[in-house]
Amino acid sequence: MADYCISEEMVVNCLYNPDSVLTGLGDRYIAQQRLNSLMLRVVFEEQNEEVTVITVYKAKGKRYEL
Repeated sequence: MADYCISEEMVVNCLYNPDSVLTGLGDRYIAQQRLNSLMLRVVFEEQNEEVTVITVYKAKGKRYEL
């Protein structure tokens, strides 16, 4: 994540304070949070109140409007 300037704090903040949460494939969800012109997207699964992060990435905000 450091290579992409994404901190663990940013991921946790996105998971607990998302601008929106979308349903992904299977049992996965996508938490989204706007970062200026970009969107932080965290793909995760939740089972027995335990969250497992699958992947994290920044995307162009225009592509994933809230």
